[in-house]
Amino acid sequence: MDEFDLAPALAEDLLTDYRASFPSSCLLFPDVTETLVAIRLSGLKLGLITNGSVRMQSGKIECLSLASMLDAILISAAEGISKPDPEIFRRALQRLVADSGRAVFVGDHPEVDVSGARSAGLQAVWRRDPTDSRVVEADATIESIGELLPLLGLRPGGLPA
Repeated sequence: MDEFDLAPALAEDLLTDYRASFPSSCLLFPDVTETLVAIRLSGLKLGLITNGSVRMQSGKIECLSLASMLDAILISAAEGISKPDPEIFRRALQRLVADSGRAVFVGDHPEVDVSGARSAGLQAVWRRDPTDSRVVEADATIESIGELLPLLGLRPGGLPA
């Protein structure tokens, strides 16, 4: 904490507070819940792969009430492997009993998510931040999660398009 000239004890207190408070401060993008519900209603399976510690990631998943919507959750620290390694994507496919050629992975990081998913044989959809002007080699690019439904051939409510 030399950069901010903080006493080591204060730096540790701030880190402890961050770790305790951050998971409960997370918010879903506005259209995530209705999109996940539509996907579930269509009969498709849903999984989550996230890099990070079990404590932090589990706290966020719990705060966001996502676990009940997902068929598989892989947290890198629990798996001992993280994105972009193709093995974590293969593990997700195995747990979902899914074929890589029919699977779609949505992520917001070009290298970790998009390249990782593609290297494991999945279709990769980049959820681009509107402030990011990079061109990313992905199978599709969306700016909101709701844009995923037509890509999957679905409408709100999980009905075929």
